[in-house]
Amino acid sequence: MDLAALVQGRFGEFISAFESGGKTPSQTLSDSFLEKGFNSVLGRLVEPYFASLGQEVRDTGEGIANWWVRMSLGRGPVEKAFAIVYGYLLIGISLAIYMNVLTVGTIKTAEKAVRIVIRQQLLVVKVISFPSLPTTV
Repeated sequence: MDLAALVQGRFGEFISAFESGGKTPSQTLSDSFLEKGFNSVLGRLVEPYFASLGQEVRDTGEGIANWWVRMSLGRGPVEKAFAIVYGYLLIGISLAIYMNVLTVGTIKTAEKAVRIVIRQQLLVVKVISFPSLPTTV
């Protein structure tokens, strides 16, 4: 079988959508349905409310995105604390997924493993903080 025919067979709708300006036949159908719905009396009645809701969602999303960029790229103490907490959160979620999905153990073994991990982390914090304690002569 020819490679071009195989690609056309598997991705024909996407290729035709790309050539026709990005609209698939299902998108064209849904667009015409939405246009008919918003041209109705009910559509014209509720459109201002949905416009203000959409603006609020857009502004909130933009604010969250700006906060995320500031927290992830910043160099201040708040941003560093965020990075540390976020890293431990990801490690904790990964550990929870590992223990619940990949291991087939009892709750007692999972509890013991979590206790060991917490003890090791506290030991690391203790070792790191020990040199910063003031010394008396």
